[in-house]
Amino acid sequence: MKNQKRTSSDAGAVDDLFAALANERRRRVLEHFEESGRETATLTELADHLSERQSDANGRSDEQIRLRLHHVDLPKLHEAGLITYDAEATARRVRRRDDDGRVRTLLAAFGDGSN
Repeated sequence: MKNQKRTSSDAGAVDDLFAALANERRRRVLEHFEESGRETATLTELADHLSERQSDANGRSDEQIRLRLHHVDLPKLHEAGLITYDAEATARRVRRRDDDGRVRTLLAAFGDGSN
């Protein structure tokens, strides 16, 4: 096996991935795509999915969940390369990016952390 040298950009990408997956709410967004089998979702659909999960909602209103998704969670998932999200677009649609199963593998290896 060859000894491969990692660059700082490689390390940054891995850090972004772990930071994105460290939060249960962001894992639940990705779970929505897995469960639904769809490639796109609206901000409202994702907020509804999260509000159905008691531990995610924590007594927050749908509007609070939507705002948190829009300003924090979806941009973080976008930066990690897991979704496509344009916060400036009028029609706020979220598109799942193909990750070649790396997230599913990671979550299976470490558990989803929701227990």
